[in-house]
Amino acid sequence: MVVLLTAVGIPIGVVLGALAVGLLSRRAHRSRPGVFPCKVRKASARSQPWGRRTAYARWVHDVLLVHSGMPLIRYEALAVRSVDTPATRVDDVRFIGSRDPVSVRVILDDGSTLDLASPSRWEGLLAGPFGSADVGAARPPLHPTRPTEPRPTPGGASPARSGT
Repeated sequence: MVVLLTAVGIPIGVVLGALAVGLLSRRAHRSRPGVFPCKVRKASARSQPWGRRTAYARWVHDVLLVHSGMPLIRYEALAVRSVDTPATRVDDVRFIGSRDPVSVRVILDDGSTLDLASPSRWEGLLAGPFGSADVGAARPPLHPTRPTEPRPTPGGASPARSGT
């Protein structure tokens, strides 16, 4: 009897522990700043319904990291060239607790296009580093440019070398 309880109890404990770790990982990821709920589909599949599961995404420079799956262990890194379409209201996508989702068109570096939808309260994060989701918005620089003139040194001395 003890052997039977051990043989059944240990695998059940391992599965429950893995489920708990996965759910805690999901909660920790969702609470990070800049993470927003979303649904992604290929733009060519507009007749296709949006997926049932909600993914969570965040922008890192011009790369959109999309985390999906129950414990959020699957992710895709999508190198984005531009956000092409302004945020528009969509009614064919559902989010729990959201009655007014918005969508933007995302053009990837490889030329493919995706539709990215999110509840309207996260609209400010949809365009990421591309600023507002205006059509033809200029791509912001990823790194600040260096000044063309030399900076003054402390104490007011000229940065140019003297001929001594």
